[in-house]
Amino acid sequence: QNAIFKENDKIARADVIRYEEETEITHMEGNAVYEDPEQYIESDVITYDQVNEKFATKGRSKLLDPPQILTADKIDYDKDTERGIATGNVFWIDTVEQITIECEQADYNKKTDLLIASGGRPLMTTLVDEDTMFLSADTLISFREVGEENDSLRTLLAYKDVKIFKNDLQAVCDSLSYSSVDSIFHFYDDPIIWSDTSQFTADTVHMLMKDDQIHRIYLVNDAFIINSPDEIYFNQIKGKNITAFFTDNDLRRMKVIGNAESVYYARDEEDAYIAVNQTKSSRMLVFFGNNEIEDIRFYVKPESALSPMKQVDHEAIKMPGFKWQTNRRPMKKEDLLELKKIELPSGE
Repeated sequence: QNAIFKENDKIARADVIRYEEETEITHMEGNAVYEDPEQYIESDVITYDQVNEKFATKGRSKLLDPPQILTADKIDYDKDTERGIATGNVFWIDTVEQITIECEQADYNKKTDLLIASGGRPLMTTLVDEDTMFLSADTLISFREVGEENDSLRTLLAYKDVKIFKNDLQAVCDSLSYSSVDSIFHFYDDPIIWSDTSQFTADTVHMLMKDDQIHRIYLVNDAFIINSPDEIYFNQIKGKNITAFFTDNDLRRMKVIGNAESVYYARDEEDAYIAVNQTKSSRMLVFFGNNEIEDIRFYVKPESALSPMKQVDHEAIKMPGFKWQTNRRPMKKEDLLELKKIELPSGE
């Protein structure tokens, strides 16, 4: 960098710097750097409009605005409105929350600390329980809570075809919100969560995190849990609302409230299936070990029937609404970047 231009607390460096007095526009070309007390910008080419306090970059660009770091093929920024638009292979990093978002276009407003990521399948990466969690959707929105005492608290919104992948947790839904204020993920519109051999569905699902681990999952209205270690026989638990309790990210127990029903496959000491227990009650408590049902306790006048395996029609005992949806389960990071397949009716 052979050329340097200084004005008060602003510094421009590049291989070549051209300044237009009439328009007060500075052109920085080749290894260009612009910095002031608030930000640091580097790119192949930077054009700075001093009158309107705008800059535009060409070539791979980096904008440092702690705690955020933004890199892209092109960045346009208006200091007056504090709005920037980044396009092409965009990477946005929040170093406080340890969040990275990749997308094709990012609209960033420094004044409101709002980021809107779109284009292709925006992908968010963060650490949960020392493991990487990936989240993708058609659009990702991130902003900080206004008026909070701790202004590092961030809210995330994702909508249209949301997918999550983590080694011990996967999920899909139409839209999602998360706030670091209460550490709760809210899943809306056809939500499904998978944890090991269990599948969770309901009208709405809330997942509470504690110390970067899954603490509880709340299934609200038409709650349905399916558990199958072999995908041949399916334990089923259904009720109005279900709360699932986790310890060290493992499902330990669940509480079923309202119109509780269960189908439980009992096994002997050698792990062979011996019978099926079908029960209805007002409430039930289910205990898990090694991600399998170990015990079920029923409350308020339970109705129960135990049948030997040979006398059971295993298809017939699947409860209304039964759907084992492993075809929708993301099994790797790459599955998050695939668009939802829409099946057209025959003949279209």
